[in-house]
Amino acid sequence: MKPSSRRFAFTLLEVVVALGLLAASVMFTVSLQSSISRSIAETAESARAAQLVDAILVELQRIRDAPVENGPGDRLQALAAIIPGAQDSSSLRLVGARNGTVVFRETDLDASPTRIDAADRFYLVEVRQQPVPLDYVRGAGFLAFTLKISWPYRPSPGPPGKSSPSRGSSLVFNAAITP
Repeated sequence: MKPSSRRFAFTLLEVVVALGLLAASVMFTVSLQSSISRSIAETAESARAAQLVDAILVELQRIRDAPVENGPGDRLQALAAIIPGAQDSSSLRLVGARNGTVVFRETDLDASPTRIDAADRFYLVEVRQQPVPLDYVRGAGFLAFTLKISWPYRPSPGPPGKSSPSRGSSLVFNAAITP
C-alpha cells in the first residue's frame, strides 16, 4: 500500500475571507490614523493657546503703559476703563498669532507692518474684568480679569469686533496685572 500524500491548500472561501479581513483592518488603521492626527493637531493648538497667556500679559502691560491723554495718572485705572466688566456683553478683543508668541489689540492689527499677518491670525482673546469681589476698585493694587481664548480666528467683513471663531475650541484663564 502506498502512503497517501495529502496536499494542504487554502480553499477559495478561506482566501476571500482572509482578504476581506485584511482590507477591513487596513481601512480601520487608515481611519484611526486620521483621527489621531486631528487629535494631535487640536492638542498642539491648545498648548499654543496656553502659551499665549504670556503674550497677552505683555500686550496688556503695553496698553497699560501707553501714554494717557491727561498726562501721567493711574495707568491701571486707565486699563480698567478699557476692559469691560464681567456683566458686559462686550470685551477687550485681542488677536494672537498661530505660533502663540504674539498678540495685539484687534483694532491695532493693521496699524503697523510689524503686526500679525492676516494669514497668521489664529486666536481670538476676549478680556473681561472679574466680577465682584475681584472687580477693579480705584487705587487697588491689581486688576483681575478673565481671558477666553478661542480659535480659529475668522474675521467677518466689516468693522473690528464682529469676528467669531468658526468652531467651539476655547480655553478660559483667570489672571491679574499690577501697576
